[in-house]
Amino acid sequence: MIPHKMNNKLLILAVIGIVLYFSSNVIANLSHDNSLEGELGTPGVTKAAAAEAAARFAKDRLGITVTDTQIVYQTDKYASGYAAKNNLQELYDRDFADKALLDYWLVIVGGPSGNQEARIRVGMDQPVIKAWDTETPLPRIHNDRGQSLAVQALADEGYNPAEWTYAADQTGKAANLFTYTSKTLMLGDAPLAVTIGISGDTVASFLTHFQIPDSYMDWIKSQESLSGKMSTTFLLLTAAMGIVALILAAVNGRKVRWSRGIALTLIFFILYLISNFNAADALLSVEGVDQNARSLTLIIMNIFVVGIALLMALAVWFSLLSGEQQWRKLGSNFWPRWRDREFGEEVFYGMGRGYLLCFFIMGVQQAAFLVAGMAFDSFSINDPAQSTMNMKWAFLFPTAAWVAAIMEEAIYRLFGVALFKRILRYNFPALLITSLIWGLGHTGYTIYPSYTRLIEVALLGLIFGYAFLKYGFITVVFAHAIMDSLLMALYLMMEEPSAANILWGIFYMVLPVLIGYVVRYLHPRFGGPKQRRRDAPPAPPFPPEPRLIGLE
Repeated sequence: MIPHKMNNKLLILAVIGIVLYFSSNVIANLSHDNSLEGELGTPGVTKAAAAEAAARFAKDRLGITVTDTQIVYQTDKYASGYAAKNNLQELYDRDFADKALLDYWLVIVGGPSGNQEARIRVGMDQPVIKAWDTETPLPRIHNDRGQSLAVQALADEGYNPAEWTYAADQTGKAANLFTYTSKTLMLGDAPLAVTIGISGDTVASFLTHFQIPDSYMDWIKSQESLSGKMSTTFLLLTAAMGIVALILAAVNGRKVRWSRGIALTLIFFILYLISNFNAADALLSVEGVDQNARSLTLIIMNIFVVGIALLMALAVWFSLLSGEQQWRKLGSNFWPRWRDREFGEEVFYGMGRGYLLCFFIMGVQQAAFLVAGMAFDSFSINDPAQSTMNMKWAFLFPTAAWVAAIMEEAIYRLFGVALFKRILRYNFPALLITSLIWGLGHTGYTIYPSYTRLIEVALLGLIFGYAFLKYGFITVVFAHAIMDSLLMALYLMMEEPSAANILWGIFYMVLPVLIGYVVRYLHPRFGGPKQRRRDAPPAPPFPPEPRLIGLE
């Protein structure tokens, strides 16, 4: 029988977090500030319906007999960001959803030769097709003849050519691409534009888009540059921490138990590979890799992923080894071993504390999003690279929660806090520095301004840090994994709400509970109590066990 105990302090924090979460959402809805929520939701057009519409269009309009299709979700990044930043989503939905697609299915169709022959954009709410391009070579054509054919193409698509202005190109009188901008159709200060490719006497491409103002493009480019610099700083600092962890493990080699953390590192390594391989094939389609080079590119990408996975796994392992060793020097034990009689209880109660901490942290995060949106005009852009619709096996998406939890809590809490505490002597500066480094690693997401993401994640890092010091490593790994699992599972169930995905989402939500109960059941039977008497001292050359953190 497992004795269930409730941590009243964490229960109060969990209730506060739940109140913060729902009240922040209510305030955001009342103020129409959902700029960090994302606008995609569940597509009204399935992949199968998009493929059927694209195949029909390719046959009827382009004369292509389709033998193969690849389908990925894509977005017009800059136009989506412009609409989000300037609160133009309702205007877009009303006037432009059937003219220029911000989010769309990109259907890559192949013909009898086996090569890509056309890339067709299909709407995600209605199967409209307003943009396509083919692999047809575009020989240079006289400007007057090209304009005549382009104007006819505009008329064929239902537009009045008199309401469009030709944007003269800089290639002289012989060209093959002709761009027109609308005089009347404006998304804010961004006119609707069409770029038409002419091949001989036929229209080879017809791409609708918005001409985004230079002021926004300059701003977003500066944000991307800032994000790149912060991400580079994060990688350099994290690499430096990994090298320090390796050096400390080597210097203290006789005091380090080298088998420590191998199981956790292997779990991280396997899940990391699964998460990356799950998205690799779709990423190739998004980037438009030529079919002939696809297999070779995929092989190179997989080799690269395995190499990165090995480096990250080594960083996790050395962080686990050196982190524990440094804390033992400081007289604390934040991570019990399997042979310790407290291990099963620590995992079980760490799971429970993890859920309560998760609810509190989710509430704080939602409140931070609200403040960022209202005070800093923050907004987010849908990111195809993070979408379950671009994954080979969508149901595996939430496994990434445990990848992040194991890696980040090992590097930035167990090792990072110990490292900077030994240097700076005090908890707060150690927690602050590691939280800022951790926050820098999250600025590459499509949330702008980029610095708001740094502030938000650093704040959450401080909470994780204090929870680590109070309750130990196992608790914060659970809290981190539970939080990410809940968010990812909800995302999976809302974006692709099939019966199977709903069941998988529920499974990931309760998986930490299963882990806690299974370990608590198995440990007394295969762990410390039967292998080591309660009063037996630890085997030399290790010092007496420091105080164990976290048991209630």
